[in-house]
Amino acid sequence: GEPDDSIGHAGALLVAAAVTLFITLWPSQLNAAVRRRPWLMAADLLFCAALTALTGGWATPYYLYSFSPLLAAAFFFEWRGALLGAAGMAALFVVAGLPRAVSGLNVGLVAEVVGFFLIAGAFGYAASLLSQLQTSHTELNRVHRDLAVIHELTVSLQSAADVNEVEERVLDAVINDLGFPKALIGLVDPNDAVITAWLGRAHGGQAAFVGDLPHPARIPLVPESGLISQTLLDGRTRLSVADLRTPDPGVNAALGAGVYHVFPMLLREHPVGVLLVGAVDDRDPARLASLQAIASQAA
Repeated sequence: GEPDDSIGHAGALLVAAAVTLFITLWPSQLNAAVRRRPWLMAADLLFCAALTALTGGWATPYYLYSFSPLLAAAFFFEWRGALLGAAGMAALFVVAGLPRAVSGLNVGLVAEVVGFFLIAGAFGYAASLLSQLQTSHTELNRVHRDLAVIHELTVSLQSAADVNEVEERVLDAVINDLGFPKALIGLVDPNDAVITAWLGRAHGGQAAFVGDLPHPARIPLVPESGLISQTLLDGRTRLSVADLRTPDPGVNAALGAGVYHVFPMLLREHPVGVLLVGAVDDRDPARLASLQAIASQAA
């Protein structure tokens, strides 16, 4: 019995050392694989359970080693991964030790099983906090960058020579500085009560309109002209609008089938223009507030 156990322990030690060396040499590839396929964590749990079964059952010297998949699950998948990993490891640990159990469940085993959940919970909580801190840091950096863009735009607008230059600078700020995919501006002609003088840009500097600018496009400033006109008439911002059809086919072609945020440009409650920005997947309040500030500055 003892020689066989010694051979078994030596073999388990070599296998554990080899697995640890493999993880050490190729961490990036393994991390990427686990993030893409979370079920690969099951292989780590089964490996630890096998070590337990081969090296003394519940009295295994590899009890602490079996925490490694729990720490990895907590790091990659935070609370959910930590608790699922702890539950899986606890169940496998109990089953792996049953063949060598001298008596039934004991206090020591209960402490070992509870230890899985305590360690997994502690590291899952720490990973969640770290993720929240990283997210907050990223958001703060983005807000700071957006505020800097608004400040620079405000300063540059003071030296703009004409209205067309104001449009160009606003579109440049929205597309190149804030990173939105597409933006368009239409100005209100108060004499004729129409939206005209359209200007648009897409990411990369391309004109948003086929054949550049259909400046003659004139959309009546009445509710029947669609949501763009309604936005200017009631002064309310519209977010993530998919249907912005107007009476003008040229403007409709420029807008395409995309989703837009629509910001009225108001000066003392009087509409002077409209800013349309191609919507992205998220609706970050800070980003939308930046666009609203840009529309107000442009007005």
